Amino acid sequence: MSTERPVAEVLYEAIRYALNRAQTDPEFRWHMLHTETFERLCAAEAAFTGTPIEVVRDVRGRDLQPEYRKRVPECGVNRGLVRAFELELENLGVDTRAIRTREAGQ
Repeated sequence: MSTERPVAEVLYEAIRYALNRAQTDPEFRWHMLHTETFERLCAAEAAFTGTPIEVVRDVRGRDLQPEYRKRVPECGVNRGLVRAFELELENLGVDTRAIRTREAGQ
């Protein structure tokens, strides 16, 4: 008797793990939601379960963190701080286009 699990079972477990983290981990959620990766994982779960993708996308897009633990992830806080700093520089007459261009990899 083989102790190895079927490939489909292992794959679905990995899909569920990633989608569960997107619902409960604020840092992971920040980077995952509204991406092609999220869409593909939702499509895969829909295929495994036979659930319409729209339903999977809606359910998996819900934030399931406990209310006491909900917060803006560090990357979101930092992005807000950088933008506030840019606005202050612009108010002082500094041209911040070079900063934004460099961040965009241009």
